[in-house]
Amino acid sequence: MRGIPTFPQLRRRLVKLLHRTYHVLQKADILTCYEHIRTLLAALDFREFVMVFLAITTGLRLSELFALQWQDIDFATLRVKVNRSIVKQRVGSCKTEASQDAVPLPARTAEVLLRWQARAIYSNQFDWIFASSHTQGKRPYWGAPIMRKKIKPIAQKCGITRLQGWHTFRHTYASLLNELGTGSGGIPAHPLAGIELL
Repeated sequence: MRGIPTFPQLRRRLVKLLHRTYHVLQKADILTCYEHIRTLLAALDFREFVMVFLAITTGLRLSELFALQWQDIDFATLRVKVNRSIVKQRVGSCKTEASQDAVPLPARTAEVLLRWQARAIYSNQFDWIFASSHTQGKRPYWGAPIMRKKIKPIAQKCGITRLQGWHTFRHTYASLLNELGTGSGGIPAHPLAGIELL
């Protein structure tokens, strides 16, 4: 599509942007500093790393993220089909019709998911991507307790105080794209996925 920057252009612009904003986080509920994002990801255990990396490179809502099944990931076309949501362990429809559109999956994120699938106990087509061993895979993990007990304490130890919850990653995703001067609907992949994080 004409007018949309190429991925290398996006990457260069993102790096310049993050250099300019290294010591300044302008909003309370976004992580605009690349070093903060990288530091958090490096400190997380692999399960939480996958959750956060998927959230921050796709902009999925908490309810959509934990409702994903392996059948929803199209590794061939690098797309995530958002077919359902889950709230308080109840599976339902997505929040909006727009939420049901296929979401671009960065190649780097696809690699991370494949590594997770290779390690996961529940990795068949209809299994939850983040299936809970406590329910023998019948239900996914609860996102809120993982944020409260696992991710937030690690973020605080890393000096990251602006992590409010899962929505922070969604806001960060949108903010980074907006700062690049583009809308999320026109970007084929999140620019963070082009930077080495592993």
